[in-house]
Amino acid sequence: MENSQKERIDRELRFLKGSLDAGIISREEYEKGVQRIEKKKLNLKEEAEPEPKISDKAAEQIFIKEITEEGEEAKEKGAEAQDSPMEEEGPGDMHPKEPEEKEREVSDFFEQSSKKEPEEKKKKKIGKTIIWVLVIIGIIILVISISSKKLTSEVNKTPQKELIKEMVPICNSDSDCDKEGKIGTCSNPGMDDANCQYAEPVKIGLTIVNDKNCQNCDTSRMLSVIQGLFPGVESRTVDYSDPEGKRLVSMYRIDALPAYIFDRRINETLRFESFKQALVNEQGSFLIRNSASGANYYFKREKIANRLELFSLANQTGDLDKILAEVSLLFGDKINIVRTVVNDAMKNSLENELGITTYPAFLVNNQLKFGGVQPPETIKNIFCELNPQDKCRTILSMVIS
Repeated sequence: MENSQKERIDRELRFLKGSLDAGIISREEYEKGVQRIEKKKLNLKEEAEPEPKISDKAAEQIFIKEITEEGEEAKEKGAEAQDSPMEEEGPGDMHPKEPEEKEREVSDFFEQSSKKEPEEKKKKKIGKTIIWVLVIIGIIILVISISSKKLTSEVNKTPQKELIKEMVPICNSDSDCDKEGKIGTCSNPGMDDANCQYAEPVKIGLTIVNDKNCQNCDTSRMLSVIQGLFPGVESRTVDYSDPEGKRLVSMYRIDALPAYIFDRRINETLRFESFKQALVNEQGSFLIRNSASGANYYFKREKIANRLELFSLANQTGDLDKILAEVSLLFGDKINIVRTVVNDAMKNSLENELGITTYPAFLVNNQLKFGGVQPPETIKNIFCELNPQDKCRTILSMVIS
């Protein structure tokens, strides 16, 4: 009860201040109203029993009446100083307002103030509603996210091989069957019942015969392929000019370097059947054919110095003409360029004799073979490997324009 009276007194103070700010009451009336309200506060503390609760509307009427009575008293006191009521003539000339008019203005002010409070409460309520809506939306998003993660987790629990098996065959070739330290082969490749089979690698010996002075006789690429097919391979390299090299060249009738010789245990490996078409059986061992090994130095052929021979098909012109023209311009009479257009009848003999299966192909000094459309600088470097001269220091085009 006491709190409600304090609230009413505080509201009267606010209304009184608002009336002063709006010009409805004078400063003197405002100060008297404040003194009166302060007395009420003191009386409220002294009273043992709280005052009966008065409705806000009744309180407003009482407050209006008190202000009006105070206004009439102030008007009587100021009557001696004023001859007659003055009409409002300008912005600064105003006559005292009648009690009825003042009462009406105060009442209007109270009504407007009472309307503002519900509007503020309404705005607060709308703000709270928006916050709750956002909270609910956030909860929904969180629930959906958790459900999605659970679904993904359940899918991930399914073994990957089972999912793949439902969509595609397990393997299409031996290369799809890869397991560390094992030899994998694909049975029924590409079929619904395709399956990978694994076995322990068989240890086999590999001897590589090469020329240590041949810069264009690299074995790293071919050796990498062999190790991928036969993980149990153990390799060693022998120079063809050494006694053992000469013996191997003679025994296996080697005519091109590098040469790759497997011992007989290769036929015990799982991949022997798929690889044997690239092999030649010699003296119980197996050599990789020149056309498959990338052998490019035909050291037994007659050496013809400063010779560059090109083997190309009839439709391979354009870039080749420009490349040969630049090389020819550099060396002049120090190079002999021979161009051979290959027809179908010549292909078999070139494959057997020089291991050429793709075109264009080059042959330097009738011994060193290399293939592909190469820029002038590359052709110059290979040519100069067997034909060193001062003009080899000149830099030619490094790209094909």
